[in-house]
Amino acid sequence: MQDHGSLTDLPVVKLVSMGIVAVSALLILGAQPSPAPVQIGQVVRPTGSVSVVPPGWEGGNLQPSDVEPVLYSYQGTSVQIQLPKDNLGGAAAAFFTPPYGSANGIDADQDGIVDARESELAEKFAPIIIHDKQDLNLPAEVDWLLQRTSLEYYNNNGFLHKDDHIPQGGPPLTQQALLGKVGTYSGHTVSSDGTRSTRRQHTFALLDVQAADRQGSLLTRNWKTYIHVFRNYYGGVTLQYWRSYAFNTGDQTAHIPIEIDHHGGDWESVQIILGKDLEPLRYLFLGHTGIDSKTAAEVQLEGTHVRVYSEPGGHASHAACDPNESIKVANIPGGRYRIWLTDLNDNSNIIRQETWSGGAVTWPTDTWRGHHPGGRVTTSGGLVNVGEKGAPLNGQVFVRYSGLWGSLGANFSGYWGPAYNETQLAADGLITAWCYSMKASKSDVTKVPAECYSASTSD
Repeated sequence: MQDHGSLTDLPVVKLVSMGIVAVSALLILGAQPSPAPVQIGQVVRPTGSVSVVPPGWEGGNLQPSDVEPVLYSYQGTSVQIQLPKDNLGGAAAAFFTPPYGSANGIDADQDGIVDARESELAEKFAPIIIHDKQDLNLPAEVDWLLQRTSLEYYNNNGFLHKDDHIPQGGPPLTQQALLGKVGTYSGHTVSSDGTRSTRRQHTFALLDVQAADRQGSLLTRNWKTYIHVFRNYYGGVTLQYWRSYAFNTGDQTAHIPIEIDHHGGDWESVQIILGKDLEPLRYLFLGHTGIDSKTAAEVQLEGTHVRVYSEPGGHASHAACDPNESIKVANIPGGRYRIWLTDLNDNSNIIRQETWSGGAVTWPTDTWRGHHPGGRVTTSGGLVNVGEKGAPLNGQVFVRYSGLWGSLGANFSGYWGPAYNETQLAADGLITAWCYSMKASKSDVTKVPAECYSASTSD
């Protein structure tokens, strides 16, 4: 297990996100900021300082005039962090609690936005998910999945030794049952709600569901969309929409007799960055390894709702469907397979899900697998605000679970949930997919590292 260590043994980059997450920060150890602009992704090392601009600062160069110093005590050592200045005002001020704005109301997740206003914005911009009618895996809410799985602690003990698979309960499980578990290896401690395994060698894991449950729930009221909402660096609000699947049949379009990227438990997301006028600046589509950033002109909109095309089997989010698009097969030179089974621009091939409260799920015109008659319209599961990892809302404490959402496999294993997600994970451990564009408060610079890093790591 590894932790964040001390200032003497910690790469300075680990601390940069105290001021940000997904934006720039300069950690200064007694030195002044570099006078030169800092490009996105560029690392600058002037004497005594490190500057990093991770993804999320879409506005171009970060000028020294855009930042201001904040003193912070880290493990007893005083450091100075250069935070981008607050960009307050506009329509967003009516949604923010003081000192960021003028809103009055409950802010139970302590992110500076009134909870009711978070839900208001999330409903307004909630996406439309386009599923392929032939997808073997349809969505399922967390509690539905937990009723059908069990938890284990896993240790990889090396090639010549039998691995540990230590049962931790279930089925069924509750969200609370995922938390507070402890495992050990070689004198190290692994927590089920704080330790993120870097190589899946020592970790907690939810076991794959039975084959009959891998299709997900056939009751669309269980197709819940989980929202994560926070202040961003543009003076606006970032809306994240997460959906879960019981299983990932990654090679559904490959039509070859070997399994490619089969694993239990799958989390996917589309995210919308709103500016201080609460209008969309960027749309972020989470792929298999990276995040695809689009402008409003580059996406398909129905009013304020963006259309999201979900890969059959693999479930990565796309802004459009190109029926001829293919994807590289990992570790197979020259190997590729098609992403799409059918043309999702043809409504006869899709299951259309409106994710907002009371939204409709429209089935294709033909009878679907004997369950839904042609053209039937059912009701979606709506939105659930999960709050922050440090302060969950609506009982959604699963966001604190740091283990895997599927079994450990010989070829492919489960992946992580929203708050520990692997997509575009930063080299220093920043959970980009959970914290892209997050704004830390000058009065609480500890929020970002606590929210956006795991408390510890294991192999």
